[in-house]
Amino acid sequence: KKEVIVYTKSEDLTRMCDHLNLNCENPICVMTQDGSREFLNSGKDRDKFNFYMKATLLESVVNNLEMSRDRLRQMSENLKKHEQEIPQMESVVAGLGKGVEMFG
Repeated sequence: KKEVIVYTKSEDLTRMCDHLNLNCENPICVMTQDGSREFLNSGKDRDKFNFYMKATLLESVVNNLEMSRDRLRQMSENLKKHEQEIPQMESVVAGLGKGVEMFG
Protein backbone atom coordinates (compact mmCIF):
# COMPACT_ATOMS: atom_id res chain seq x y z
CA LYS A 1 0.00 0.00 0.00
CA LYS A 2 1.36 3.43 -0.98
CA GLU A 3 1.73 6.05 1.76
CA VAL A 4 0.10 9.39 1.05
CA ILE A 5 1.12 12.60 2.78
CA VAL A 6 -2.06 14.46 3.65
CA TYR A 7 -0.73 17.43 5.63
CA THR A 8 2.70 19.01 5.90
CA LYS A 9 2.08 22.08 8.08
CA SER A 10 1.77 22.22 11.85
CA GLU A 11 -1.28 24.48 11.47
CA ASP A 12 -3.07 21.63 9.70
CA LEU A 13 -2.29 19.28 12.58
CA THR A 14 -3.44 21.87 15.12
CA ARG A 15 -6.69 22.40 13.20
CA MET A 16 -7.28 18.64 13.03
CA CYS A 17 -6.62 18.21 16.78
CA ASP A 18 -9.01 21.08 17.54
CA HIS A 19 -11.67 19.54 15.31
CA LEU A 20 -11.30 16.16 17.04
CA ASN A 21 -11.06 17.87 20.46
CA LEU A 22 -7.65 16.32 21.19
CA ASN A 23 -5.40 18.02 23.71
CA CYS A 24 -1.97 16.88 22.57
CA GLU A 25 -0.20 19.26 24.95
CA ASN A 26 -1.54 17.30 27.90
CA PRO A 27 1.14 14.73 28.86
CA ILE A 28 -1.50 12.29 30.07
CA CYS A 29 -2.87 12.04 26.53
CA VAL A 30 0.43 11.20 24.91
CA MET A 31 2.22 9.10 27.56
CA THR A 32 2.20 5.34 27.36
CA GLN A 33 1.36 3.33 30.44
CA ASP A 34 4.96 2.10 30.73
CA GLY A 35 6.31 5.61 30.29
CA SER A 36 4.04 7.05 32.95
CA ARG A 37 4.86 4.22 35.37
CA GLU A 38 8.58 4.81 34.86
CA PHE A 39 8.17 8.56 35.30
CA LEU A 40 6.15 8.24 38.50
CA ASN A 41 8.62 5.77 40.02
CA SER A 42 11.80 7.62 39.14
CA GLY A 43 10.82 11.28 38.74
CA LYS A 44 11.71 14.12 41.08
CA ASP A 45 8.96 15.62 43.23
CA ARG A 46 9.14 18.94 41.37
CA ASP A 47 8.79 17.15 38.01
CA LYS A 48 5.82 15.19 39.33
CA PHE A 49 4.18 18.41 40.52
CA ASN A 50 4.72 20.10 37.14
CA PHE A 51 3.38 16.99 35.42
CA TYR A 52 0.29 17.05 37.66
CA MET A 53 -0.29 20.76 37.02
CA LYS A 54 -0.08 20.25 33.27
CA ALA A 55 -2.09 17.01 33.20
CA THR A 56 -4.97 18.43 35.23
CA LEU A 57 -4.92 21.63 33.17
CA LEU A 58 -4.36 23.62 36.38
CA GLU A 59 -1.33 25.17 34.73
CA SER A 60 -3.53 26.79 32.11
CA VAL A 61 -5.98 27.93 34.80
CA VAL A 62 -3.13 29.57 36.73
CA ASN A 63 -1.89 31.25 33.53
CA ASN A 64 -5.39 32.53 32.76
CA LEU A 65 -5.76 33.90 36.29
CA GLU A 66 -2.43 35.70 36.02
CA MET A 67 -3.44 37.19 32.67
CA SER A 68 -6.77 38.29 34.16
CA ARG A 69 -4.99 39.88 37.12
CA ASP A 70 -2.73 41.82 34.75
CA ARG A 71 -5.68 43.00 32.67
CA LEU A 72 -7.58 44.02 35.79
CA ARG A 73 -4.58 46.02 37.01
CA GLN A 74 -4.30 47.76 33.63
CA MET A 75 -8.02 48.55 33.60
CA SER A 76 -7.83 49.94 37.14
CA GLU A 77 -4.94 52.20 36.12
CA ASN A 78 -6.88 53.40 33.07
CA LEU A 79 -9.97 54.05 35.19
CA LYS A 80 -7.99 56.12 37.70
CA LYS A 81 -6.41 58.11 34.88
CA HIS A 82 -9.77 58.84 33.27
CA GLU A 83 -11.40 59.70 36.61
CA GLN A 84 -8.68 62.30 37.17
CA GLU A 85 -9.49 63.85 33.78
CA ILE A 86 -13.23 64.24 34.52
CA PRO A 87 -13.06 67.57 36.45
CA GLN A 88 -10.97 69.14 33.68
CA MET A 89 -13.40 67.94 31.02
CA GLU A 90 -16.38 69.18 33.03
CA SER A 91 -14.87 72.66 33.21
CA VAL A 92 -14.22 72.62 29.45
CA VAL A 93 -17.85 71.59 28.82
CA ALA A 94 -19.09 74.32 31.18
CA GLY A 95 -16.95 76.89 29.35
CA LEU A 96 -18.30 75.75 25.99
CA GLY A 97 -21.82 75.93 27.37
CA LYS A 98 -21.28 79.55 28.38
CA GLY A 99 -19.88 80.30 24.91
CA VAL A 100 -22.99 78.80 23.30
CA GLU A 101 -25.22 80.90 25.55
CA MET A 102 -23.37 84.06 24.54
CA PHE A 103 -23.95 83.40 20.84
CA GLY A 104 -27.45 82.03 21.26
